Amino acid sequence: SSLAPTNDMLIGQRMEHLLVLLNSANENVAEVAAHIIARCCETPQHQHVVANTGAMQNLVALLSESARRREAALDGLSSLVKNNPEISLRLVALDQGKALDSIIKFVKDKAPRTRFLACMCLANISRSCPCSYPHEWEIRASMLAVVVKLIEESGQVGEDSPMVLADIVANSEELQRAAYKFDAIVKLCGLLRRGSLPAKQLEGVLMALAELCSRLEDSRRQLLDQDADKTVRCLCPVLK
Repeated sequence: SSLAPTNDMLIGQRMEHLLVLLNSANENVAEVAAHIIARCCETPQHQHVVANTGAMQNLVALLSESARRREAALDGLSSLVKNNPEISLRLVALDQGKALDSIIKFVKDKAPRTRFLACMCLANISRSCPCSYPHEWEIRASMLAVVVKLIEESGQVGEDSPMVLADIVANSEELQRAAYKFDAIVKLCGLLRRGSLPAKQLEGVLMALAELCSRLEDSRRQLLDQDADKTVRCLCPVLK
């Protein structure tokens, strides 16, 4: 639960017990343990405590197992590296880059949630520590194509994809231009015109539009072309 006392999980031998559960042969137990680890990474201090117990290596080991364990591991790794340059670099260097290669491979997985979580993890690494691994621009470009499609997915994947899109294109005019060619703005405005969106999804849509229009006149013009009056009316309740 998001209301659970995170600090309590980091005291004494509780993290060691959690790692034992992470290695459980019971898939449900290991999955829950990975998700708990993800929720324990709310601050840089928490992230360092978790990483120093060896949780990163245990989560990476789960990437080669079942789909459910793999997705839980990607969730944990994403939280572990978010806004943390030092831990991001540790993951990039782990096993001489083999752990990172595994995550990159899942960007093209057949399961939408796996693709989303892999993109989120890589986006968190790039946002925390830009230019930290070879061919990063090309990989972010391939992620961009995936995430633009995931925007239209139902459920949590679709709700969370706009924020990941914002992270991917942040501070990169080339990637913003690529997103323009993928009609990312058209799809985001389509979400706004649907009416009521969950607060988290709406925030992600607005952040993505802000990033996409931050540097390119073509993108700003495309936004205005998307029935601008309807889009503005959709935003009015939020801006009041």
